[in-house]
Amino acid sequence: MRIVTDCINLDPARGKVTRASVGRGLLLAGCSSLTIMLMLFCASSARADCSWSGGAGSWFDAGKWVQLGSEPCSGVPTSSDWVDINRPDADITISGAQAYDGSFHFRAGRVSIVNGGVLNSNSTYHLVGQGSDRQAELVVTGPGSAWNVGGEAWVGRIATGKIRLADGGLLNFIGGHTLVLGSTTTMQSPSHGVLVIGADSDLTPEAPALS
Repeated sequence: MRIVTDCINLDPARGKVTRASVGRGLLLAGCSSLTIMLMLFCASSARADCSWSGGAGSWFDAGKWVQLGSEPCSGVPTSSDWVDINRPDADITISGAQAYDGSFHFRAGRVSIVNGGVLNSNSTYHLVGQGSDRQAELVVTGPGSAWNVGGEAWVGRIATGKIRLADGGLLNFIGGHTLVLGSTTTMQSPSHGVLVIGADSDLTPEAPALS
């Protein structure tokens, strides 16, 4: 897995983002990308099957998901459903069970993966934070908790996006793909992409010493 950002390049072993003995924690931030990243971006269709209706709740509550687009929502999303979360008041919890999506378009709000919960995102393209003035935070905390990504993950695309891993929470890239922190062009609003490993969100950003 390759992490690409305009402020640091890091190559973790075997596609797992983790760090031992980080002390106060590792915070990769300050990635307000104002340059064009030399990467191919294949925009996916605007269609989304399942959209979060807003507010707090469990991912596994079928009543919180509504159809968006031409394809019907399965209720609780499955590996064949595209997921769109675009409500600033969204506060979604995945606790102690396996959750699935066909493509994870998390544009705004907060998603917490806790108590050994796992989100399996099975497509080639996923988002954490997208759209002007949007803010999205994905928190993965506790032993056994993980976000398993089957493709690229873009954190902060013309928006503010954050992934926070704490207390053994994992970010696993299946197949060794790319994590992009902060992506925009000079013609768009600035982006801010953040990856926090084992640190409090209000700490001053510190880049790790690479050896």
